[in-house]
Amino acid sequence: MEIDVQASRTIENLHINTVKVVPAVEETNDDISKYHNEIYWRFLFLNLVVLWAYQSLISAQNYYIKFFPLDHLDFWGTVAVGSSVFFLHIIQLYFGFYKYGFTKRIIPGFIGYIIIAVLVMSLKNKILLIIAFASVGALGTLTESPLFGIAGLFQTGSFTQAAQVGSGMAGVLNVSANTIIRLIVLLIH
Repeated sequence: MEIDVQASRTIENLHINTVKVVPAVEETNDDISKYHNEIYWRFLFLNLVVLWAYQSLISAQNYYIKFFPLDHLDFWGTVAVGSSVFFLHIIQLYFGFYKYGFTKRIIPGFIGYIIIAVLVMSLKNKILLIIAFASVGALGTLTESPLFGIAGLFQTGSFTQAAQVGSGMAGVLNVSANTIIRLIVLLIH
């Protein structure tokens, strides 16, 4: 009888260590592995686009110095971005805007970026530029966090890293393009 009790405990312990395979999780992991590169590049590109508008406004310092020399747009633009980001985070938390999904935050945000780009390129106005800085900060607050939220749902951290790399690339590509354009202008003149 003592042997039977030990044998049943051994069998129970063996059953504890068995892994139950859930087919849906296995299929999801297979799909993530299969489409890993495509997902990675999409997160990278989306976050690059989110920060491209901000980086474009920040890297246009020469434009501000030439056309608005006494207005200190570099300073006021930074204040406008920082203030709008700070206050919009508080507003999002208070009113629950953070609960809205991809289609209600990212798509309208990207449309807002397009509208701001058209206005900034078509009108030369210092007040509009400060409003553009504030709007880009506000839209960045709305659009960037859902990307990181979606990237964080995956079991691998590489998609969150892709969004972070997109942030860095927005700055590097923008500054590189600005440098190349300035060099070309210097060579021509």
